[in-house]
Amino acid sequence: MGMVLTAAGGAAAVAALYALARRLLGLGPPLAAAGAVALALAGYAALVLGGAAPAPGLDVAALHVAAYGLAGYAAALLGRARAARSAGARLPLAPRLIVAFLALVVVGNVAFVLVAQRGLPGWLAARLLPAPEGGGRVAATGFPGVVAAGSARKPLQHRARLEALARQRALGWQVAAGWLAAPRVGETAVFAVEARDRAGRPLSGATVEARFVRPGTADLDRAMALAATGAGVYHGRVRLDAPGRWEVTVTLRRGADRLELRGETWVQGER
Repeated sequence: MGMVLTAAGGAAAVAALYALARRLLGLGPPLAAAGAVALALAGYAALVLGGAAPAPGLDVAALHVAAYGLAGYAAALLGRARAARSAGARLPLAPRLIVAFLALVVVGNVAFVLVAQRGLPGWLAARLLPAPEGGGRVAATGFPGVVAAGSARKPLQHRARLEALARQRALGWQVAAGWLAAPRVGETAVFAVEARDRAGRPLSGATVEARFVRPGTADLDRAMALAATGAGVYHGRVRLDAPGRWEVTVTLRRGADRLELRGETWVQGER
């Protein structure tokens, strides 16, 4: 269930709940709107906790609160307008301008978050962005963020990381990793690892794993075990569902020995 659906659907639910509270319970516009917003937020939280909607970051959560709150404010404002109209008065211009401005802010922020997560549509990116050097077309325009979960604890892990790197250097293993063909979003690609020991002999009998992490979200992460194909080479097939930059961690284990490599890769957009 996507962000647009939960935000727009929740706003529509606020309007429906407001109407029910007014007609069935006889509540005034402010109280009916507050109750409708609270119930809509509770429903969204239930969807997230139940796994029907992805766990939001603070930006997405704030957008939902703003969208639901704006729907409730607009509903209460319209309720008062009807009461004023029945008394022969007109709704002042200022409240209408406030609702229009807030709606524009919510729609704009939703658009910014969607562009960050999914990138610009291909036809719009071709019109707005310069062509890549050397020809071709823009592969990805999204930028989901670069702060990984748990980054606040990284300074405490620094010493352990340095000790692990020292043990890896002592092993002397020579490892190379990469794609057999350039990966493309939504298509299965083969990731290969070639490992040799200190003497340059193929490293056989190892357990090899690869993990692909999309910065800014855990929903698209992929992890897989690579199968040995002989001569110290290990292959695995994976499909990555977003274009652009990915972080890659390759882990090799043989007995008590362990080596970990970290790097980046780039996934091309749709054909």
